[in-house]
Amino acid sequence: MLKKPKHIFHITKPQHVESILKNGLTPSLIDGLIYFTTTLEDAITFSHTLRVSAVRDEKDINMIKQMRVANKLYIIKVSTDSLEISKFKEGTEHIPQFFKNAVVLTYPDKIHPESFMEIYELNCLNGSLRIFEEKVPEIDEKVINL
Repeated sequence: MLKKPKHIFHITKPQHVESILKNGLTPSLIDGLIYFTTTLEDAITFSHTLRVSAVRDEKDINMIKQMRVANKLYIIKVSTDSLEISKFKEGTEHIPQFFKNAVVLTYPDKIHPESFMEIYELNCLNGSLRIFEEKVPEIDEKVINL
């Protein structure tokens, strides 16, 4: 049986932060889950996979028209006090050799902003971390048109 952590961490891109602060974390439309790590360090490790995203052509989804590389990402520390332990599942979407002992948890339900403890801004260029206190983050990314 999975032991419920006191808090969990969700990493996201800047363009999602304002909506998350207002509406909470909602499950992905793709698999119906929200992904978390159990430590801040593991969330930072996962930032390497989240930094780069491909933008596909609207007319031909097999064609990538640009790559976006985020210079800043945001990590949300979430209290698990109001979350049901039975709904947590251990995630398996990562490569254990790269992420070593990282524990990834998934949760299938919306999590309201009242459960957010802190939000951190991660500078992906220099690895610095600070508490984010603003309402809307700056979208700081490099766009590479292909």
